[in-house]
Amino acid sequence: AQRNLQHFDHSYKGALHSCSGALFTDVFGAFTFQNRECSITCKGNSFEIVEEVGLSSRKRLELQYNVINAVSWDHANQELKIVSGKGESEAFCILALQNSVEFEAELKLRLGNQHNIKAPATMYVGMFAGATKPKPFQRKRPNLTKLPSGKLPPLNEMRSMATELHNGSYRPCPPGESRRIELAFQHIMEGFNTFQLTTVRGPSNLSNQWRYESLLYVTDEKIVFKPTGAYGSSIDFAYEDIADWKTIDQESTRANESGIEICSPQGDKVYFGVAFVRDLKHTLEYFWNQYRIANNLSVYPGSTHGRPLVTVTTLSGEVPATEAPTGSSEVVDQDGIIVRPGSKIAARRSSVAAITGAAQEPRLVPPENVTVKKHWHKVVLHQGWLLKKGGIGVGTAKNWIKRYVVLYKTSQGHFMAYYNDFTDCPMYTAEKTERNVIDLAKTTFVRPGSNKQASPDTPPHAFDILTTEREWTLCAENQESELKWLKLITRAIDEDVAILPDEDLLFKVKPKVDPTGNLCATDYSTTLKVSANGISVCGPDPVSNLDRQFFFWIYTDFYKWSLLSQQGKLALLVNVFTDSSFNRRNEFIFRTKEALRLSTAIEFFIEKFMSVMHVRLEGKENVETPSGLGDVPQGMMQANQEEFHHEEAVQELDLLNLNDDTP
Repeated sequence: AQRNLQHFDHSYKGALHSCSGALFTDVFGAFTFQNRECSITCKGNSFEIVEEVGLSSRKRLELQYNVINAVSWDHANQELKIVSGKGESEAFCILALQNSVEFEAELKLRLGNQHNIKAPATMYVGMFAGATKPKPFQRKRPNLTKLPSGKLPPLNEMRSMATELHNGSYRPCPPGESRRIELAFQHIMEGFNTFQLTTVRGPSNLSNQWRYESLLYVTDEKIVFKPTGAYGSSIDFAYEDIADWKTIDQESTRANESGIEICSPQGDKVYFGVAFVRDLKHTLEYFWNQYRIANNLSVYPGSTHGRPLVTVTTLSGEVPATEAPTGSSEVVDQDGIIVRPGSKIAARRSSVAAITGAAQEPRLVPPENVTVKKHWHKVVLHQGWLLKKGGIGVGTAKNWIKRYVVLYKTSQGHFMAYYNDFTDCPMYTAEKTERNVIDLAKTTFVRPGSNKQASPDTPPHAFDILTTEREWTLCAENQESELKWLKLITRAIDEDVAILPDEDLLFKVKPKVDPTGNLCATDYSTTLKVSANGISVCGPDPVSNLDRQFFFWIYTDFYKWSLLSQQGKLALLVNVFTDSSFNRRNEFIFRTKEALRLSTAIEFFIEKFMSVMHVRLEGKENVETPSGLGDVPQGMMQANQEEFHHEEAVQELDLLNLNDDTP
């Protein structure tokens, strides 16, 4: 089919958005931010842009594939930027397409059929990426604030803040012990979050009611103090009656002395102490911001949860964010029909039934979970059926099976959960029955066309979601469904741009170069713990043999990291500043078979780190605009920006090639 493609012309409807440079302006004129309808036709060796000017006239440009230098895709806005020429002769045209995903697949096939020409450089705006990973810091993320993009605190201030947070309230959880996920699913199941109180301070009629069993509920419209636990009396603090609130975070210096303080319009203050102030802070940020947005009020300054996008970067530059896309919170069967309690469910053949031939009896839709139903529309952005590879089988022999997928919006960020059937989702059961969960705050990239598409058993309309943990491939039923899912997922990821995972990512490494001589170079006993504010380098103490932290590298300290191939084995070179003077550096080489994933994790967390530090500037005056590529702080500016060679050449590797080998 690909070989025969050149014999057919394929046309697409679109619009001319912007034109610059003689190649395009001589035909269409120079303009920006317009929406001039046109058609784009892909041919064997060229593609043609035609604008109908009137009943009897048209403007036409035929562009040979071999004169295209670069192609940039913005699938979030369905746009394509084509660049031809270099220097003073450079010209570009931005096209708005009805379906940019489909057009990219077409153009990729056309370019693949060309002989003796260099493929144009490909770039992606936002979270979308193709098979080639963009270089670090060449991707612009959305802005949650009204501050200019790229504004960051002074380098030493960021370094000091990150150290304090890492040693205090933002101390990472061990892998598999995330409190974020627990709170997210409590919000899904109950509609609010609960915190055990360690103390209450304020007016005596309140503080004297505190008990060891006292709880604090954070809900859509109020904070609720439950002095005697879940089933006792309640004291409400409606958001409309709270003038202000602040976090008192002393975890780095005084354990169990942190909490939130709320202030009434009359100046009365009440302090609620909790064990994990980070979790309470983020939860209150979310519910407070959602309440404020619904009432046309400003969000909490410096907050990272529950706030809308202010601006996004497009192919034309930074522009105000558009209204968020909408999904459906209605539960549907496999045919897309909304289900109602008591109606019949069409029989499904499970993987086991397909082998044994056993048929399932028709079932009835169970009663709805009345507790969840009250807030289901608030926590569900979209839901429906997607295909996922799994079930009975080994490796590539596994089947593509349908899963019921729900995209949740919670106090801890956005999550996707998939279930065997819609009857397993919280609308119909109080049990924890999800097959697995995708934490969208951990997403590194989304591929609108799966890199597994070439596999003969991969259905059309497949897309990949890559996180710091693994890769997921899902398939929609049709193109319309695929585009809807992609729009909702990428918007959710953008809104989570400053939401940090709360767990360590662990990498066992073998130090091949250690200028300090502290780490054991003979085995893989050294662990790199990658987390929100930096990397802890841990290993056995030479004297006691007990595990200890030798270094904590804050992301401001990273000067460069590079993938190496040493004697056929992968390694990661890390060049870091040694102190706050940013004058002296040390260079380490760590051998690990997970060097690709480790490098991706570093890039991911640095990008998150910069987003959080940018948001924390709200309400502060001490702001600097760092110089350098992408407004990156000096300590991070050189990361991967120049080729580095250490005895053997740096090997060009695709960091997105992470195999999804788990069911």
